[in-house]
Amino acid sequence: MRTIRRTPAWRRQIQPPRFQRGFLLIMAVVLIVIAALLLTVMLFLGVAGSESSAAHSQSKQALFIAESGLEKGAREFSLSSAYAGETGTSFANGSFTITTRTTDFSGNTLPSGHIRLHSVGQVAGGAASRTVERIVGPENLLPLSTNADFNAPAGTCLPTDIPPCPTNWDLQATSGTFVPWDDAGGPETPATRAAYANKTARGNSVATNAGNFAFSSPIIVTAPATLQMNFDYKVTCYAGDNCNTGQEMELVFRLLDGVNTWSSTLFVTPVTAGWQSGTATIAITGSGTVSITELEFEMTLKAGHRKEVWLDNLRLTNNVGAPAIEAKDWREVFP
Repeated sequence: MRTIRRTPAWRRQIQPPRFQRGFLLIMAVVLIVIAALLLTVMLFLGVAGSESSAAHSQSKQALFIAESGLEKGAREFSLSSAYAGETGTSFANGSFTITTRTTDFSGNTLPSGHIRLHSVGQVAGGAASRTVERIVGPENLLPLSTNADFNAPAGTCLPTDIPPCPTNWDLQATSGTFVPWDDAGGPETPATRAAYANKTARGNSVATNAGNFAFSSPIIVTAPATLQMNFDYKVTCYAGDNCNTGQEMELVFRLLDGVNTWSSTLFVTPVTAGWQSGTATIAITGSGTVSITELEFEMTLKAGHRKEVWLDNLRLTNNVGAPAIEAKDWREVFP
């Protein structure tokens, strides 16, 4: 009698069918390919990240070099107003090149004593470079808005506008012919805003332009102190009037703290044509901390000749040592 051996059912179930033979080998190949791809991607990202990090680091270094060039340029300009820049000055692990310009970021001519520094920082042996610019000028204790209003673009508003020109200055005429702003179409070319007064007749008549400006934040000084007001002015005469005497215009500056008033009075003479620079010293008496809250001025056209006068670019300093230079504006120039 033949005995038939049968494979137990549990053994038949765990044995793979013929068409699944080699499946584990295929899975192993797939896993190896995936691992190779992952390794390639990781290596690529690592290299790219390293290059990006190096480029970012060089870019930061170039910016540091360029800004250092601005500091150097401002220092040189404070020592000599004839400073005209420099090329390829070595610094850190690179160099900077500075050029000077006499216009602001919009192309407008800068006030007297100001300059725009254009600095390009370059990393040695690398392609990274950064370009920055800064406008520098004399240190000024007065708020920027004091002169921002004086130097507002011509033609933005007229004295007859309602409401009037947007300004923190309160300008008044006490007598004579008076135009509060030298605006577009006015006698000054090119037209720029400035305090202006006009005496149209000979004799004893005068034209006075009186202005006052209240500070949003007081100027703090320790008394006793001597402050120095620097300013630009121009005095011109009508044709036929010899306007070169010693007392054509009386100019008065006053500083106030709400209780006390400190002032300086001087006469301005039109020695030559065009804009001139003047200086007045104001002694702050007393002792201790003084909070100056207001500036006033008067331009009085003295009797005699027919004339026009302008006042602009007021700069108040502490009158200690050489004139300090401060940054007025900054920007980065992108390619």
